[in-house]
Amino acid sequence: MALEVINDESKSSAYNPVFIRRPEYWTGWALAYFQWYSNLSFSAIDDKISIDKICSMYNPYHEMDISQFCDYMIKYFDLEK
Repeated sequence: MALEVINDESKSSAYNPVFIRRPEYWTGWALAYFQWYSNLSFSAIDDKISIDKICSMYNPYHEMDISQFCDYMIKYFDLEK
């Protein structure tokens, strides 16, 4: 993304990032998505559920649509959507 902003094709053609989708990556992505979806603060989410608990949900939720994770979290937080 930075190379797109810089707009220097000589550098961008040589840059081949590798993204490893590990449980920690999924945890951050899912947490950020749920924060946006629920409009809860990260602090409010952290008060109710730990990062370790969310990370432990990697299996099976990383194979599912993100809406399945959000549905679980909505029930866990006892929220109505």
